[in-house]
Amino acid sequence: MRYHDLKAAHRHAPSRMLAIRAAAVRAVLTRAQAVVGVSRKEAKRVNATFRKRPHAELNLEQTFDNTLVKPHPDADDLVVHHREQKELSCAMMLDTSLSMSGQKLALLAVAATVLAFRLPSADFALIAFESAASTLKKMRIKMSVPQVAKVILEVPAIGYTNIEAALAEGIQQLALGRHKNRVGILLTDGKYTAGADPILQAARYRTLHVVLLGDFNTDPDACQAIAKTGHGRLFKAQAFHELPRTLYRLLNDLLR
Repeated sequence: MRYHDLKAAHRHAPSRMLAIRAAAVRAVLTRAQAVVGVSRKEAKRVNATFRKRPHAELNLEQTFDNTLVKPHPDADDLVVHHREQKELSCAMMLDTSLSMSGQKLALLAVAATVLAFRLPSADFALIAFESAASTLKKMRIKMSVPQVAKVILEVPAIGYTNIEAALAEGIQQLALGRHKNRVGILLTDGKYTAGADPILQAARYRTLHVVLLGDFNTDPDACQAIAKTGHGRLFKAQAFHELPRTLYRLLNDLLR
């Protein structure tokens, strides 16, 4: 996707720019939806009483067992089953430094959109980082899936790579999360070129997973150290086009 090149070429044609932006957002949504559709895993099926979940599907076998010997069953004897997804708050930090320009930035937008498809809007934050870190979508603030795609696409890939600043901002956003289960996900090549060693910030996390981007000009050892210090795991997207699916597998593990 050459969105930024097209945007620069048509910056003096507002109507053309709107069409280009809309097409870029549609492309990101289509790619993310394809990943979610192909890789979708069912949420855990759990039982509950009809009183608690009156609109859920009736569990006939369990209900029959409960009511077989009772002449006057009540609502608590009626058992339903429903799909339950684990609740968590997530801060995802995306490397948007100069090395992430062009198609790489578009794939970061796809990854962020996969997250938006997978979690309630109020339960995640999106942080872009280069020489500094900035929160593009705050915890507890609602944002539609198309808006998530758009806000990432509008980020210019510039500057150095300050992982320390990203992790510090991630901790602040996770503190606002409404769930006890709070997870950081760092997307980076691991080569920090600004800020201090990110290890001290990584140690502040209860759970911090790292997704290593690419198979060259990366620092896997640094990424492994950050993940280990943050009590998380290292995931590898060996080729950049594998990033959205790699992230989706990570999210499935977290939500099971």
